Formats: sequence, C-alpha cells, structure tokens
Amino acid sequence: MNKFRLEILSVDGIVFKEEITSASFPTISGIITVLLGHVSLLTKLIGGEIVIGTLSGMKRIAISGGFLEINCNNISVVADFVAYVHKANKQKIRQAMELAKN
Repeated sequence: MNKFRLEILSVDGIVFKEEITSASFPTISGIITVLLGHVSLLTKLIGGEIVIGTLSGMKRIAISGGFLEINCNNISVVADFVAYVHKANKQKIRQAMELAKN
C-alpha cells in the first residue's frame, strides 16, 4: 500500500505522527486531498477538520487553523489548537471553531 508520513504539531507538542494513505485538509483555497507523490506545497490552513486515511481506518482531527507543508512525501502541520474529534467534547470543538473564526 502507498504510505507516507504525517506529523501534526500544536503548542502541546506532537499530536499525531503516523504513516498514512491519504489526508484532506481545510486550506484557504478549499479542501485539498493529499495522496502519495503529491507536489511540494506550503499553504495556510483554516479552521475545520483534517480527515486522515490510515491502515486502521479513518481519523478526524479538528484544528483552528495553521500551516501545511508537503515535501517529498512528508507532511507537516502546525496548528494552534488540535483535538481528536472522536475524543473531544463538544465544548472543546466549539472553542476550536471560535478560535478559527477570530
């Protein structure tokens, strides 16, 4: 299977670091989906969800915005606020969305 590396960092440290098969990101230009071999890119992220395809299934991570860098099948995300959607409570997700709006 075609895998590549994704690392998501926040002020709390490394939130996610794993080999993945795909990922979709909310950017200022719209949602982009990244697969193996994607062209190098540096762009700003907006508040929303990162949807990650892993070997064990789909994962969703809410962010308040940040930056995305894709380089040689390595993806790095830096965000102020990050929360796993399945673990986060509704108040924490609302807080992330408010931060994204501001």
